[in-house]
Amino acid sequence: MQLNWTVITILVVTFFAVNGLFKGWWREAVTTFMLVLLLFLLQQPGMATQLVALLNTALNALLGVFSQLFGSYLTLSTATIQLSADDSQTWIVILFVVLGSASLLSRLMLRSGFYAVNPIGHVLGLGLGGFNGFFVLNLLREYLDGRSLPGNVAQAAAASASTGDITIVSSSTLSQPAATVSMQAVDLPNFTLMDSFIPWLVIAFGLFLLLAMVRTRLRLESNPSEGQRITYHPPYGYRKTG
Repeated sequence: MQLNWTVITILVVTFFAVNGLFKGWWREAVTTFMLVLLLFLLQQPGMATQLVALLNTALNALLGVFSQLFGSYLTLSTATIQLSADDSQTWIVILFVVLGSASLLSRLMLRSGFYAVNPIGHVLGLGLGGFNGFFVLNLLREYLDGRSLPGNVAQAAAASASTGDITIVSSSTLSQPAATVSMQAVDLPNFTLMDSFIPWLVIAFGLFLLLAMVRTRLRLESNPSEGQRITYHPPYGYRKTG
Protein backbone atom coordinates (compact mmCIF):
# COMPACT_ATOMS: atom_id res chain seq x y z
CA MET A 1 0.00 0.00 0.00
CA GLN A 2 1.32 3.41 -0.95
CA LEU A 3 0.73 6.52 1.14
CA ASN A 4 1.11 9.89 -0.53
CA TRP A 5 3.22 12.03 1.79
CA THR A 6 1.74 15.26 0.42
CA VAL A 7 -1.80 14.13 1.27
CA ILE A 8 -0.68 12.99 4.74
CA THR A 9 1.02 16.35 5.28
CA ILE A 10 -2.12 18.28 4.32
CA LEU A 11 -4.29 16.17 6.64
CA VAL A 12 -1.93 16.34 9.62
CA VAL A 13 -1.17 20.05 9.23
CA THR A 14 -4.90 20.80 8.90
CA PHE A 15 -5.70 18.76 12.02
CA PHE A 16 -3.04 20.53 14.10
CA ALA A 17 -4.00 23.93 12.69
CA VAL A 18 -7.68 23.49 13.62
CA ASN A 19 -6.64 22.26 17.05
CA GLY A 20 -4.41 25.31 17.45
CA LEU A 21 -7.25 27.57 16.34
CA PHE A 22 -9.27 26.54 19.39
CA LYS A 23 -6.36 26.29 21.84
CA GLY A 24 -4.64 29.57 21.00
CA TRP A 25 -0.95 30.26 20.45
CA TRP A 26 0.24 29.95 24.07
CA ARG A 27 -0.87 26.36 24.49
CA GLU A 28 0.50 25.48 21.06
CA ALA A 29 3.82 27.10 22.01
CA VAL A 30 4.20 24.54 24.81
CA THR A 31 4.02 21.79 22.19
CA THR A 32 6.44 23.63 19.91
CA PHE A 33 9.05 24.00 22.64
CA MET A 34 8.87 20.31 23.59
CA LEU A 35 9.21 19.31 19.94
CA VAL A 36 12.23 21.60 19.69
CA LEU A 37 13.82 19.61 22.51
CA LEU A 38 13.41 16.44 20.43
CA LEU A 39 14.95 18.19 17.43
CA PHE A 40 17.88 19.29 19.60
CA LEU A 41 18.43 15.66 20.65
CA LEU A 42 18.66 14.70 16.98
CA GLN A 43 21.45 17.24 16.69
CA GLN A 44 23.17 15.88 19.82
CA PRO A 45 23.26 12.05 19.60
CA GLY A 46 25.41 11.77 22.72
CA MET A 47 22.80 13.52 24.84
CA ALA A 48 20.09 11.42 23.20
CA THR A 49 21.90 8.21 24.20
CA GLN A 50 22.25 9.45 27.79
CA LEU A 51 18.55 10.34 27.91
CA VAL A 52 17.51 6.85 26.80
CA ALA A 53 19.86 5.35 29.39
CA LEU A 54 18.19 7.46 32.09
CA LEU A 55 14.77 6.33 30.84
CA ASN A 56 15.88 2.70 31.08
CA THR A 57 17.04 3.26 34.66
CA ALA A 58 13.82 5.03 35.65
CA LEU A 59 11.53 2.49 33.98
CA ASN A 60 13.35 -0.47 35.50
CA ALA A 61 13.19 1.19 38.93
CA LEU A 62 9.43 1.63 38.51
CA LEU A 63 9.14 -1.97 37.35
CA GLY A 64 10.99 -3.09 40.47
CA VAL A 65 8.67 -1.10 42.73
CA PHE A 66 5.63 -2.46 40.88
CA SER A 67 6.95 -6.01 41.28
CA GLN A 68 7.43 -5.56 45.03
CA LEU A 69 3.96 -4.11 45.50
CA PHE A 70 1.97 -6.43 43.26
CA GLY A 71 4.31 -9.38 42.66
CA SER A 72 2.35 -11.59 45.03
CA TYR A 73 -0.87 -10.97 43.12
CA LEU A 74 0.40 -11.00 39.55
CA THR A 75 2.87 -13.07 37.57
CA LEU A 76 5.43 -10.53 36.45
CA SER A 77 8.31 -11.00 34.07
CA THR A 78 11.79 -10.56 35.52
CA ALA A 79 13.13 -9.20 32.24
CA THR A 80 14.49 -5.66 32.35
CA ILE A 81 13.43 -2.86 30.05
CA GLN A 82 16.11 -2.01 27.52
CA LEU A 83 15.17 0.81 25.19
CA SER A 84 17.68 1.41 22.41
CA ALA A 85 18.73 4.93 21.45
CA ASP A 86 19.35 3.84 17.86
CA ASP A 87 15.92 2.24 17.45
CA SER A 88 13.30 4.23 15.53
CA GLN A 89 10.46 2.72 17.56
CA THR A 90 11.94 4.09 20.79
CA TRP A 91 11.85 7.65 19.49
CA ILE A 92 8.41 7.29 17.91
CA VAL A 93 7.05 6.27 21.33
CA ILE A 94 8.90 9.20 22.93
CA LEU A 95 7.40 11.53 20.32
CA PHE A 96 3.84 10.50 21.16
CA VAL A 97 4.56 10.68 24.91
CA VAL A 98 5.90 14.20 24.42
CA LEU A 99 2.80 15.22 22.46
CA GLY A 100 0.52 13.88 25.19
CA SER A 101 2.60 15.50 27.93
CA ALA A 102 2.62 18.84 26.11
CA SER A 103 -1.16 18.78 25.79
CA LEU A 104 -1.57 17.99 29.50
CA LEU A 105 0.97 20.61 30.61
CA SER A 106 -0.57 23.34 28.46
CA ARG A 107 -3.98 22.68 30.03
CA LEU A 108 -2.57 22.69 33.56
CA MET A 109 -0.55 25.86 32.99
CA LEU A 110 -3.41 27.74 31.32
CA ARG A 111 -6.77 26.31 32.36
CA SER A 112 -9.59 26.60 29.87
CA GLY A 113 -12.14 27.50 32.54
CA PHE A 114 -10.21 30.58 33.60
CA TYR A 115 -8.89 31.90 30.27
CA ALA A 116 -10.56 32.40 26.91
CA VAL A 117 -8.85 32.97 23.57
CA ASN A 118 -9.19 36.31 21.79
CA PRO A 119 -9.44 36.49 17.96
CA ILE A 120 -5.73 37.31 17.59
CA GLY A 121 -4.92 34.33 19.82
CA HIS A 122 -7.01 32.10 17.57
CA VAL A 123 -5.21 33.32 14.44
CA LEU A 124 -1.75 32.87 15.97
CA GLY A 125 -2.79 29.46 17.28
CA LEU A 126 -3.93 28.45 13.80
CA GLY A 127 -0.54 29.26 12.32
CA LEU A 128 1.51 27.76 15.14
CA GLY A 129 -0.67 24.64 15.18
CA GLY A 130 -0.08 24.09 11.47
CA PHE A 131 3.65 24.53 12.04
CA ASN A 132 3.54 21.94 14.83
CA GLY A 133 1.81 19.47 12.51
CA PHE A 134 4.55 19.96 9.91
CA PHE A 135 7.15 19.69 12.71
CA VAL A 136 5.74 16.37 13.95
CA LEU A 137 5.74 14.87 10.46
CA ASN A 138 9.36 15.89 9.92
CA LEU A 139 10.41 14.35 13.22
CA LEU A 140 8.49 11.19 12.38
CA ARG A 141 10.19 11.02 8.98
CA GLU A 142 13.63 11.38 10.58
CA TYR A 143 12.85 8.65 13.10
CA LEU A 144 11.63 6.29 10.38
CA ASP A 145 14.62 7.10 8.20
CA GLY A 146 17.04 6.64 11.09
CA ARG A 147 19.87 8.66 9.55
CA SER A 148 20.04 11.12 12.47
CA LEU A 149 19.62 8.65 15.32
CA PRO A 150 22.57 7.77 17.57
CA GLY A 151 24.76 5.27 15.78
CA ASN A 152 23.54 6.54 12.43
CA VAL A 153 21.14 3.63 11.98
CA ALA A 154 19.58 4.27 8.58
CA GLN A 155 17.50 1.14 8.15
CA ALA A 156 14.81 2.70 6.00
CA ALA A 157 17.17 5.02 4.19
CA ALA A 158 19.46 2.17 3.15
CA ALA A 159 16.54 0.16 1.81
CA SER A 160 15.24 3.03 -0.29
CA ALA A 161 18.37 5.04 -1.11
CA SER A 162 17.75 4.79 -4.83
CA THR A 163 14.10 5.91 -4.72
CA GLY A 164 14.02 8.30 -1.77
CA ASP A 165 11.00 6.45 -0.32
CA ILE A 166 10.44 5.32 3.25
CA THR A 167 9.20 1.75 3.71
CA ILE A 168 7.53 0.62 6.92
CA VAL A 169 6.79 -3.04 7.50
CA SER A 170 4.67 -4.11 10.46
CA SER A 171 3.69 -7.60 11.56
CA SER A 172 0.11 -8.43 12.44
CA THR A 173 -0.66 -10.57 15.49
CA LEU A 174 -4.33 -10.96 14.57
CA SER A 175 -5.80 -13.82 12.60
CA GLN A 176 -5.92 -12.11 9.21
CA PRO A 177 -5.37 -13.35 5.67
CA ALA A 178 -2.12 -11.36 5.37
CA ALA A 179 0.61 -11.89 7.95
CA THR A 180 2.36 -8.58 7.14
CA VAL A 181 1.31 -5.16 5.97
CA SER A 182 3.72 -3.09 3.93
CA MET A 183 3.26 0.66 3.65
CA GLN A 184 5.35 2.85 1.40
CA ALA A 185 5.38 6.63 1.69
CA VAL A 186 5.85 8.25 -1.71
CA ASP A 187 6.13 11.78 -3.05
CA LEU A 188 8.35 12.88 -0.17
CA PRO A 189 9.86 16.38 -0.41
CA ASN A 190 13.62 16.49 -0.91
CA PHE A 191 14.15 18.68 2.16
CA THR A 192 13.54 18.21 5.90
CA LEU A 193 14.01 20.20 9.09
CA MET A 194 17.38 18.46 9.51
CA ASP A 195 18.88 20.00 6.37
CA SER A 196 21.76 22.48 6.62
CA PHE A 197 21.22 25.21 9.24
CA ILE A 198 17.42 24.80 9.38
CA PRO A 199 17.43 22.81 12.68
CA TRP A 200 19.20 25.63 14.50
CA LEU A 201 16.75 28.19 13.12
CA VAL A 202 13.88 26.09 14.44
CA ILE A 203 15.62 25.67 17.80
CA ALA A 204 16.15 29.45 17.99
CA PHE A 205 12.46 29.93 17.16
CA GLY A 206 11.53 27.54 19.96
CA LEU A 207 13.67 29.48 22.44
CA PHE A 208 12.03 32.72 21.28
CA LEU A 209 8.61 31.17 21.89
CA LEU A 210 9.68 30.06 25.37
CA LEU A 211 10.76 33.63 26.17
CA ALA A 212 7.47 34.98 24.80
CA MET A 213 5.50 32.46 26.88
CA VAL A 214 7.27 33.47 30.09
CA ARG A 215 7.20 37.21 29.40
CA THR A 216 3.49 37.28 28.58
CA ARG A 217 2.43 34.97 31.41
CA LEU A 218 4.65 36.01 34.33
CA ARG A 219 5.54 39.49 35.55
CA LEU A 220 7.79 40.72 38.33
CA GLU A 221 5.96 43.44 40.23
CA SER A 222 7.20 45.62 43.08
CA ASN A 223 5.08 46.66 46.02
CA PRO A 224 6.36 48.88 48.87
CA SER A 225 4.60 46.76 51.47
CA GLU A 226 5.13 43.31 49.97
CA GLY A 227 8.35 43.77 48.02
CA GLN A 228 8.86 42.02 44.70
CA ARG A 229 6.67 39.11 43.67
CA ILE A 230 5.85 37.15 40.54
CA THR A 231 2.28 37.56 39.32
CA TYR A 232 0.33 35.61 36.70
CA HIS A 233 -1.40 37.39 33.83
CA PRO A 234 -3.37 36.30 30.76
CA PRO A 235 -0.94 35.84 27.87
CA TYR A 236 -1.22 38.01 24.79
CA GLY A 237 -4.29 36.91 22.85
CA TYR A 238 -6.11 35.58 25.92
CA ARG A 239 -8.49 37.07 28.47
CA LYS A 240 -9.60 36.09 31.95
CA THR A 241 -13.06 34.63 32.29
CA GLY A 242 -13.24 34.11 36.04
